[in-house]
Amino acid sequence: MGILPIGASIAPLFPSPPIIPTPHAVSAVRNLLYIAQAPNETLVVYLKSVGWKVSAGTLATQASVLKTDTPLAGIVDMASFSARELAALEPALRHQRAG
Repeated sequence: MGILPIGASIAPLFPSPPIIPTPHAVSAVRNLLYIAQAPNETLVVYLKSVGWKVSAGTLATQASVLKTDTPLAGIVDMASFSARELAALEPALRHQRAG
């Protein structure tokens, strides 16, 4: 094998294997909690299209989801929250299951 020219890619030499979902992965529910003052609908549509079950809304509307034992991932857009609202969110983020 020779040296690759500058700008050449090795991708054609080493193609990545196809991703084949297993039956277990297909049936799994992936819950995602998205908290924002104004959730980005484009982001929500995208997340749903790649298999997430998205629960989106403000902190007040999503507080009940935070209190369940359902495993979930989360996105919190903190940019638009007031200091008071962030203080209300703190106990949920301090929960031992949150990380």
